[in-house]
Amino acid sequence: MAFQRLSHLVRRGDVFAFRMAVPRSLWARCGLREIKGSLKTGDPFTARMRCRTLSDVFERLIRELPAMPDLTPDVVKSLIRSYFERCLSTAEEVAYLAPQDQSVDLVFEAGETLAESEQLRKLLVAHDYDPVTRNAANEVLAQVGASRKTVGLEQFDKVCNGVLRARIETRRILAAKLRGDYAQAVSADPLFIGIEATEMPPLPGDVPAEERSLGSVANRYCAMKKDKEWVGKTYLDHRRVLNLVIELVGEKRPVATLALDDVRLVRDSLMELPSNYMKSKAMQGVPLKEILASKAKGETISLKTQDKYFSMFRTFLKWCVAEGYLAAMPGPGLKISGVSKLDAKDARYPFSGEQLQKLFTSPLFTGCKSAGRRSEPGDQVIRDGKFWIPIIGLYSGMRLGEIVQLLATDIKEHGEIPYFDVCRGEGKTIKTESSLRCVPVHPVLIDLGFLAHVDRQRKKGPNGRVFPDINPGKDGYFSAAFSKWFARYAEDVGVKTAKTTFHSFRHNFKDALDYAEVSEATSKALMGHSQEGVHDKTYGKPKNLPLLAKSLSKIEYPIDLDLLREGKGASWSCS
Repeated sequence: MAFQRLSHLVRRGDVFAFRMAVPRSLWARCGLREIKGSLKTGDPFTARMRCRTLSDVFERLIRELPAMPDLTPDVVKSLIRSYFERCLSTAEEVAYLAPQDQSVDLVFEAGETLAESEQLRKLLVAHDYDPVTRNAANEVLAQVGASRKTVGLEQFDKVCNGVLRARIETRRILAAKLRGDYAQAVSADPLFIGIEATEMPPLPGDVPAEERSLGSVANRYCAMKKDKEWVGKTYLDHRRVLNLVIELVGEKRPVATLALDDVRLVRDSLMELPSNYMKSKAMQGVPLKEILASKAKGETISLKTQDKYFSMFRTFLKWCVAEGYLAAMPGPGLKISGVSKLDAKDARYPFSGEQLQKLFTSPLFTGCKSAGRRSEPGDQVIRDGKFWIPIIGLYSGMRLGEIVQLLATDIKEHGEIPYFDVCRGEGKTIKTESSLRCVPVHPVLIDLGFLAHVDRQRKKGPNGRVFPDINPGKDGYFSAAFSKWFARYAEDVGVKTAKTTFHSFRHNFKDALDYAEVSEATSKALMGHSQEGVHDKTYGKPKNLPLLAKSLSKIEYPIDLDLLREGKGASWSCS
């Protein structure tokens, strides 16, 4: 019977050998580009049997490897240090309780403990790990979803080595405390320098006061922020990012063990994340590590989104440090590659005078075909949200999200000064605390009939929205849908550029304040920017409206809005 060639089976003289290529994406992880070795037989039948067995083992390993935890030296070190800290906590309990028991001979116990330490040191020298050490090493590895079988003998030996060093050092320190020699009760092993027992372990049967795994801490973080600081979309973004981190690092991984390599892994993964990862149905249920390992062709998420997500992760780490879950911030200097050029690339410009004139003399403001054909010239001026919101943006400097969510009750008067009360309320979101402010209604808006529009909405419902015709987008935000509509309209009428969006009105407003020589404190109060002094933080309140209104009235633009007044130009209707 002719010998049939088998994949991975090669012949070297009279002896068969096994040879299998390692995928390029795993070269760095495996430290080699191919797996090869002698099958130690010249018999074709025996060689084929051995080759099939090896092929099955290594092919399964290559398939599973991307999803296995990558135990870098930094991660191993962090795990071992965390294990040592737990050992110290147990030793601290013994050192605290033993002197209270009169039946305990402290000198004898200290001597026995030190003797145990020396016995373990002999095992360390010989790399002879006892069952206690091996079991503890397996428990340490389980925290990152690994085991002795998945990390290999060399890695397991390193973990056992660290565990045994922790056991030795714990006993030496405990012996010193039992003798009262606290000068020796600090770690002398370089691996554990700086680690101290922070608390005694819980009593048997008790549940620890706080779970410190990544999954539980992330849940606690999101719950705290959701109730007090985040709006709906912000919560979803942070939750999405932390879910991604959990999938990469492990839900049960102790937060205290997060290290530089973990932060680097998250950053590098974000830089390779497919642009449709969060939305693609085809990718739902597919392990993230498998997606990243496939190196599928296609665009990645934008640099701006990469930086946004990575910043969210770093904010979580800083919170963990502040809350005592992490001793220090890992990887404080890590950044998304290319982010230094992000601000200049993505900067938004104000509209030019020519753009403003072209926009406010376009069909939306001077006469369009119909409500569904706003960019086509006609004889209808529909004074609804699409009409008013851009004008308010230009003459108030308010953010789009602040304008579209206005309620009729948010348009108030202080003396004879009408103003926008940018505040919290049902169904409303505020970007920051400094966003809470009072912005006078500009005389141009009054002259164009904005207050009359508000009165009409109040008659329909005293607590209703100022712009009920603006519907929320799929994410529940009114600003998202309007922003897309405005971008399409600006393009239709020849105003859109790569550097201008609705937010450009806010830049126009800031430039107009500067041109009118309005003070920095007043400018910040009107725009909702953070202030430094305690006095400055109250600058945008009702009591300062006379000064704010005086400053606001100085704002002018090189455009003619005469045709926008009610009753002029084309026939108009009100929403």
